[in-house]
Amino acid sequence: MKTLFFVLLLALPFAAEAQPKLATQQEAMRRLEFLIGTWEGEGWMQLGPGARVEFLGNEHVESMLDGSILKVKGTHFSKKDPSGKPVHDAFGIFSYNEPAGNYDFRAFLATGMNGSYSGHFENDAFIWGFEIAQGTVRYTVRLTEAGEWHEIGEFSPKGTTMWYQNFEMKLHKVADGTK
Repeated sequence: MKTLFFVLLLALPFAAEAQPKLATQQEAMRRLEFLIGTWEGEGWMQLGPGARVEFLGNEHVESMLDGSILKVKGTHFSKKDPSGKPVHDAFGIFSYNEPAGNYDFRAFLATGMNGSYSGHFENDAFIWGFEIAQGTVRYTVRLTEAGEWHEIGEFSPKGTTMWYQNFEMKLHKVADGTK
């Protein structure tokens, strides 16, 4: 009993410190609540010099851990073969990084690729991206006036300020999510 009391006594400072941090994370994550739910729609992507792939897709977004993270699962199938293997199959987790003042996005693809990325808000758009050897990739997500999830992806070759669109997706909400 003495040991349990001692462990609880040691844990009190950590518990007291965790409450304000959780509240800050929850407040920041509220800005991404517009994504919560199940979404369906279509889009296109072009990776490299190959042909553009048009897809039908869905995204399922849930708030978890008392509002401190968002879990995202997206699956997209070629319009030419909607019953075939997905052309994009991804899972991700969004959280707020208080010390950095931005959002962390951890993404995993069915191809085995994965990574950690940083995001932020500019006006009403959520923007996240990353650097690769050839340049910069960025994605911009916003909720349209019609209530659609609209996302574009762009690439800027290293040493330039030009942006080339290589992805676009428009989804409509088919079910509200669980908070």
